[in-house]
Amino acid sequence: MAAIAMPYYEPFILARWAFWALLERLAAEVDERDRYEVRQALSLDGLHFDLLDGDQAARLARRLGKVADELRFELQRTPSDDPRDLQFAEMLARLEMQLHDLYE
Repeated sequence: MAAIAMPYYEPFILARWAFWALLERLAAEVDERDRYEVRQALSLDGLHFDLLDGDQAARLARRLGKVADELRFELQRTPSDDPRDLQFAEMLARLEMQLHDLYE
């Protein structure tokens, strides 16, 4: 299990494979100054926005929202018999909405 924690919300608890799928994409999207934090989050099975400074939290939240949205669209476009794919897509939609509070 892994977690994504944001201020004022309950942490998102998700399977390690789902966390890795999301954060590996995030790592590919960010520059070197943020990639360290993403790699650290992968190593520790948790991304904690409340522990990041405001500018970095906003940058990562914006990028993670974009990545979550793209992954959600991929899951919805690709038919699957696995109910976890639909659950993951729904979780990504909720995550993306909550991330807006960190950068808007």
